[in-house]
Amino acid sequence: MKLFLDTASLFEIRQALEWNLLDSVTTNPTLLAAKAGLSFVSPFVGRLDDIGHEGMETVRQILEILRQHSYPTQVIVASVRHPLHVIDAARMGAPIVTVPFGVLQQMFTHPLTDLGLRRFLEDWQSVPRRTSPVDAQKLSGSSHET
Repeated sequence: MKLFLDTASLFEIRQALEWNLLDSVTTNPTLLAAKAGLSFVSPFVGRLDDIGHEGMETVRQILEILRQHSYPTQVIVASVRHPLHVIDAARMGAPIVTVPFGVLQQMFTHPLTDLGLRRFLEDWQSVPRRTSPVDAQKLSGSSHET
């Protein structure tokens, strides 16, 4: 799976893509685009979610149709709103996802990870510290005297 930050310039996008059906919000235009030989289709999953549809279900249907008929058209999952969109796209086998920087940042954090790290650091601070090499030698029972 390729992840593109959606801050790419129009020039970069044109270089990366041949022909793309943008905002393919249902499977019908996607099927027609694949039959017409377009290289890419881009379901905008967040926009579909916004109007009460399940955007990722549309992606699943599109991928199923493309695989069933062996179309070379690739899916670019777009209008991603949260990390679960990315995970769902990966599980479905979508080859490309455009990810806003904020969502990318969210992918590196989790409330339980933050809580666990904070607790670890607090526990670490409570561990007794050795104050000198002499104290360390006494604790280990070794001596470096010659």
